[in-house]
Amino acid sequence: MSTRLVASHTIFLLLYVDDIVVTGSDSTHLQQFISVLGGHFDIKDLGPLSYFLGLQVLHKDGTFHINQLQYAHDLLQKANLLNSKPAYTPLAAKVLLSISDGALISNPTEYRELVGSLQYLTLTRPNISFAINTIAQFMSAPRTSHLVAAKRILRYIKGTIDLGLTFTPQTAAARLSAYSDADWAGCPNSRRSTTGYVITLGTNLILWCSKKQATVSYVHSRNIVPSLMLVSKPHGSAPFFMNWVCVFGSRSNSFVTISAPRTWLPI
Repeated sequence: MSTRLVASHTIFLLLYVDDIVVTGSDSTHLQQFISVLGGHFDIKDLGPLSYFLGLQVLHKDGTFHINQLQYAHDLLQKANLLNSKPAYTPLAAKVLLSISDGALISNPTEYRELVGSLQYLTLTRPNISFAINTIAQFMSAPRTSHLVAAKRILRYIKGTIDLGLTFTPQTAAARLSAYSDADWAGCPNSRRSTTGYVITLGTNLILWCSKKQATVSYVHSRNIVPSLMLVSKPHGSAPFFMNWVCVFGSRSNSFVTISAPRTWLPI
């Protein structure tokens, strides 16, 4: 992605092979930039963005909704699960996957391709990030239980195939907020905890992550610190005061709000 600053206006250009998406803060400067681009290259203006690399964009009343409906449909068709019964959750409750559960899969490449395809869905589906992070930990030696879990995610996607992200215009004073959570020794193999966080700008979700912590926490309260360190890593260069609202694990009912100087997180 390339960024161009013109006076007080910004233009963003995203290029993938021969597909280009251009947007900016001012429509006049944006059209001038497209005209200059067309003078140097043979391009065709297809109008407002509607589809790009599996992402479908729907515009309505000044907002836009991004989903991967067609991509998800193709995944279900490839896995022969178009007519399957939808699942209500991405993962089965109270079931911890282990490296030794079930027999080894005869064709691990099929499992790896499926997990890789599912990872691309997290571009617009943060609600499956934790589940896909879980099954992605068994890529080296996948077993039958792991494949069952991966197909359950697909059955969950079938029942929620049109879900995605909705973005609405925000005021200049929109608040940037971060919410973090962590389990305690959730991995039965390494006993490491998993941290999850989401970051919103006003009402828009702009960043999310589900990641296993690098160290083992012997006390539940101590896994809060790695969670805060992960979510508060500095990015960019424009300082501001961020309002952190961090909710700590299901085993603790406490929460804390921290105001700390941070830097802008790139979208």
